[in-house]
Amino acid sequence: LMGPLGLDGSAYFNTFVVSNDGATVYYQNGQGKLVAHTLASGQEKVLYQDFQRVPNLRLSRDGSRLAVRSGGFLGVLNLASGEMKQLYLRDFATDNNVMWGLEWTPDSKNVIVLASNWQSREQNWWIYPAEGGPRKVVPVNARI
Repeated sequence: LMGPLGLDGSAYFNTFVVSNDGATVYYQNGQGKLVAHTLASGQEKVLYQDFQRVPNLRLSRDGSRLAVRSGGFLGVLNLASGEMKQLYLRDFATDNNVMWGLEWTPDSKNVIVLASNWQSREQNWWIYPAEGGPRKVVPVNARI
């Protein structure tokens, strides 16, 4: 999705998610900050500031948390408290895995991504508890 032009005339790309009640849009603005834009008032609130790449965003089914995947970062933002729970951070010097996609499990207790190891060519589903903790690794061809 192509976003609007930045203030300096450069184009930036963004993804966005609409709240369950339709009142708020969550997206990355032209300065790389994750914001909540209230549609009725036009006000923006910065939720997180440290993205170097455009994030992939998914709202939990209950609307209380936002899953975020950006480059080698995976986290869950609690929209009420503003706390970002880091689930994974890739060490580019030693980690050969690349994450693809992002989704919540139906019960909103876990976040799932597809991980591809570019060296071994293995593909696994990584399932992370949204509250933090060790991931469950399931080979793509295995039954969960």
